[in-house]
Parts: sequence; structure tokens; C-alpha cells
Amino acid sequence: MPPLRRWSRTARCSRSPCSGASAAWATLARSPRGFKKFRAGALLDEGPLSVRHRELVILRTCALAGNEYEWGVHVTFFGPLAGFTEGQLAATVHGAGNWEAPEAALLAAAEQRLAAEIGPLAR
Repeated sequence: MPPLRRWSRTARCSRSPCSGASAAWATLARSPRGFKKFRAGALLDEGPLSVRHRELVILRTCALAGNEYEWGVHVTFFGPLAGFTEGQLAATVHGAGNWEAPEAALLAAAEQRLAAEIGPLAR
């Protein structure tokens, strides 16, 4: 198997030992708090981010990683609660949009973090 850095972005997302469901389990294995919340059925509890900010980061990360299913789940269940417009939801996929400064900073942080994990992101 070639080194991870030589794989294309798509291959890294689909062939990584920590892709899909495996990534969720790997994350839970490294996070005692996350595992406890998962076991209690309350993984998305009140945390340091508002629902809107949390969902913004999740939606952009899902879009960049090509995870249509998870993006759709969050749009369906949390989009209305977060108060996103149709244009804002589209912007989580296409990377455009007029965001307030805190939201723009969260989007940039999500993009940088994902790029650090899987390499340069296609725009």
C-alpha cells in the first residue's frame, strides 16, 4: 500500500482505516467524554459552541470530506434548529457565502483542520 500522502483526497477518505464508521469508533476510543456521551445517547450535548456554530462546522466538514449522508442528516435534523437559510446551506457545500466574522473563522478552522488530516482540499 502506498504512503498515505500519495493517495488522492478521495482515496484517503474512502480507503483510510479510519474512514466512515471506523472513524467514529476511533474518535470515541480516543475521547472518554465522547464515549460516555455516546453510551448515554447524548453525543451532541450542549458544548462550548452554540447549535448554529456546531452545525456549521459539522456541515462544512461533511461537505469537504464528501460525506453526503452525514451532511443530509445534519441538515434535516439540525438545520432548522440552527436557523440556516437555503443559501447558507448551499454555502457549506460550495464554500461561498456572507458569514459573520465568528462563523467565517469557524469555517476557516474547520477547513484547516480537515486539510491537516487529509491533505489539500479541492475547491
